[in-house]
Amino acid sequence: MTSTRNPGNTSEERLPPAVLRILREVSRLLDEGHADKAQPLLAGAIVLAPSHISVLRLEAAVHIQLRAYREALKVLATITLRHPRDAASLSAMSNAQAGMGRIDLAIETLRRLCEISPEPAHWIELGLMHDRHGDHQQALDVAERVLEMNPAHAQAALLRARSLQALGRIAETAQQFRELIARTDSARAWFGLVDIKTIRLGADELARLEKAARKQGYREDESICIDFALGRALEDAGEYARAFSVLRRANDKAARRESWSAAAHQALTKAIAHAFADEASPQVDGARGSEVIFVCGLPRSGSTLVEQILAAHSSVEGASELPDLAALLAEESNRRMIPFETWAGSATDQDWARLGEEYLRRTERWRINKPVSTDKALENWKFVGAIRRMLPGSRIIDCRRDAVETCWSCYKQLFAPGLVSYSYRFEDLVAYWNDYQTLSSVWFSLHPHHFRVQRYESIVADPDREIPELLEFCGLAYEEQCLTFQNARRSVRTASSAQVREPLAAPLIRQQAYAGLLEGLREMLNPTT
Repeated sequence: MTSTRNPGNTSEERLPPAVLRILREVSRLLDEGHADKAQPLLAGAIVLAPSHISVLRLEAAVHIQLRAYREALKVLATITLRHPRDAASLSAMSNAQAGMGRIDLAIETLRRLCEISPEPAHWIELGLMHDRHGDHQQALDVAERVLEMNPAHAQAALLRARSLQALGRIAETAQQFRELIARTDSARAWFGLVDIKTIRLGADELARLEKAARKQGYREDESICIDFALGRALEDAGEYARAFSVLRRANDKAARRESWSAAAHQALTKAIAHAFADEASPQVDGARGSEVIFVCGLPRSGSTLVEQILAAHSSVEGASELPDLAALLAEESNRRMIPFETWAGSATDQDWARLGEEYLRRTERWRINKPVSTDKALENWKFVGAIRRMLPGSRIIDCRRDAVETCWSCYKQLFAPGLVSYSYRFEDLVAYWNDYQTLSSVWFSLHPHHFRVQRYESIVADPDREIPELLEFCGLAYEEQCLTFQNARRSVRTASSAQVREPLAAPLIRQQAYAGLLEGLREMLNPTT
């Protein structure tokens, strides 16, 4: 639904009541994440008011939610041609540009927005864009600028804390969260403080957190945050039965806002396996992608530890969780108008080479200072077949940790809305784990020389053996500083950002502490034992 409308000053035109009703319904559907339902409905408004800025904005929003970023940019170009200072359109344009991997353009667009309309909200957008893509010092600079304008700006304070944490300034992170708690008793600040994971609350703080959790009037998202914070704090205090009860309550709330189908996910992974079932090692341009190391697996499986070890190497830039591969494959699916698992089996060598070169272009900024970069987008385990065709010279590391410990650790972690939606019910976690394990076995059988299963427990038990083997697999010369990875100076933007800055220690076996409370999870994961 792209537009080549005649330019004209239509922003002040009054819309017919029928169009207004359509736009309200389209907005509601987009708020609920149903762009597929909003798109055909919006077509009626486009017929009735094809050049109105409100219609154009929603058309772009539909395309963005469907990841049809090129189409969104075409619509937004129509708006900005006539309304170059329209703040909403510039904001949407930056999101579309970021979706296409053009972070440089997205940041440039947001800087223009801040020049046109230097409101704190627009500066926060810029800061969050920097944060989203690993530019944590720039995100910190923006947050501090907003706090200069408004010292009580809670979102800027949270962005400042997040940026400090990613930069490894953990004591300052904790201080920022505690200052925000002292002023506002913010649920998100409580969650952020506890989620540092290397900070333990004192008895007085725990009592205050419990009091805050009993308060009424929280929005649902705030209530979820504070329950996850309290559950983790109670675990740290050794009150495992109470922690389990609070975490179960938190997960029940979170599960109600998420949508995930175990049957659909299993069908997807089976279809992907089928698409690459007869795949041999690629024969064309076998070195393409040798400058990239993919790190994948479930959350809380030791992936950040593996990336930190690699990033301690003088040749490796740790880029963390990049959206580029998934976005690129989604764009190709939109172009072909069929899902990835449907077209993957019939794509040609030329198709894969084109996609591989585009991936390298999108991620080249991570290799400006060092020749090799990592990509730790965890769900890339689904796309190993595509990676091997696109980037046959790359290496893929599948991070594994004890199944019960991994699933329980995911269950205790609150993720951003719409991400890791399977983590809030034991049965969904088990279904996801089984699909992951099954498909990963397929990849290992097809690509044993480019796909390594790296067990977290093995690194902890014998780093002197495991780390050199990991480096050798990645084609990297041994460097002793990889054994002292905690000293590597880099930004880390995951839930383990503070933990990987500390020396290796024997992991706490939480399932033992919770005793019978995790028996149901253990039995689902190991039904024959």
